Amino acid sequence: LQRIWNILNKDKLFHQFPLSRIHRNGLNKIFYRKTKHNLYTISSYQANILHEGCDRQKLHVDTPVPEPMPEWPIKANSIWFLDNFTEENGATEYIPGSHKSIYKPTPEDDKKCNVLKACGPAGSVLFTHGALWHRAGSNRSKNSRIGLLCSFAASYALEIAHEEDQS
Repeated sequence: LQRIWNILNKDKLFHQFPLSRIHRNGLNKIFYRKTKHNLYTISSYQANILHEGCDRQKLHVDTPVPEPMPEWPIKANSIWFLDNFTEENGATEYIPGSHKSIYKPTPEDDKKCNVLKACGPAGSVLFTHGALWHRAGSNRSKNSRIGLLCSFAASYALEIAHEEDQS
């Protein structure tokens, strides 16, 4: 697994994804609440490359708060498929409905949970709640698989929002 962090500051080409209408529409729904303030802010933005032979990740969430986790969304993510995401090349694995749990997955959960795989063609985008139990699958193909990971935090959680310097 290879991560290329802070790609927003590497090239203006990468600005098109987090600033797109797709993002605004999806994130406005996830973080909706009555306020005159911004609903969310970008937290991190990176390339995620699964090279041939890469093992699957451990099951995890992307909401960096202690348990019990709140019922409302603090973080949300989008995964942009730059390559086809397939069962063979490590498509993102997830547990449907797990974002409603107030607990994070344990090593026992990682071993026994039945996961679904988010497969799709290059050009697809997947939005997830930050508390969704998920992991990158193992890459058993002969090629690397690349996705862009955009993470956003609710504006009321600015202290956890700035994983990277997005200035």
